[in-house]
Amino acid sequence: MRTAPRTVNGAPAHSAHGAPPQDRHAPVTPEAPRCPSCGRNFVDGLTGVLDRQAWENRALAALARAREERRPLALVLADLDRFKSVNDTYGHVAGDEVLKATAEVLGRIEGAVVGRYGGHTGDEFLVLLPHSGVDAARRAAGRALEAVRGRTIGVRTSRNASVALTGQTVSMGVAGRVPLGRPEDELFDLLLDCDVALRAAKRAGGDQVREALPALGARCRRAEPDRPGRTPARTEGGAERPRQVRIPLAALGHTAQQDGTELVLSVASATHLRDILGRLLDEVPEAPRSG
Repeated sequence: MRTAPRTVNGAPAHSAHGAPPQDRHAPVTPEAPRCPSCGRNFVDGLTGVLDRQAWENRALAALARAREERRPLALVLADLDRFKSVNDTYGHVAGDEVLKATAEVLGRIEGAVVGRYGGHTGDEFLVLLPHSGVDAARRAAGRALEAVRGRTIGVRTSRNASVALTGQTVSMGVAGRVPLGRPEDELFDLLLDCDVALRAAKRAGGDQVREALPALGARCRRAEPDRPGRTPARTEGGAERPRQVRIPLAALGHTAQQDGTELVLSVASATHLRDILGRLLDEVPEAPRSG
């Protein structure tokens, strides 16, 4: 198991003047965009990427365009591994530098719309790739993962000491599709599928990219065009259709205690999984009947 980022040569690099090794990063934009009506800053003040609300606005617009043009897009959800140990071992100033360095790496992904997830205290990032399928997104995520791990980040640990951190790892979940439904529903499903894949990466030890399964780019469901006053889909009994499908793992013969008790899928993923299983079962020869 990987530990927190290590110092260069395993020891702190002290400086008589307290100056850390140079690795400071300016915000992504020299002048942060603001809301024209209220003047609110759309950019996260620490990392320079979009805040959650501004990112969601951009994501919804991108989903609407992709649906209209019938082209795929992808989402990457990135989470720093064992980030709390960085704060506990080297201090919160060090943690801030790690967040800024990670945001810079993600911001270099071509065409990416990067936002901070979980508010101003979060160590997760949203990376929307409006012109990429899931395969291209997975490759881009892998390159970013390696770049984060390879960074050397100079940080101050006190007024008279500094360290150079290296080896920080990140876990990523990836999902992609050609959006067919309402942008709000598509974004919900993308976030859910990425989160499921991210949790799988974390359970496997981190420092890896996992793709949401089943692959949503090939899902089979009809587009539902927006209509004024459209209400949520409902079952025959009038109940609102659930946004998630929860399958007890015990029903699948699962007995492990540490991986949770349920498999959580978006409705779209569960529908596609059902289609895949149906096709596979159709190909299985029937067992001969006895007697």
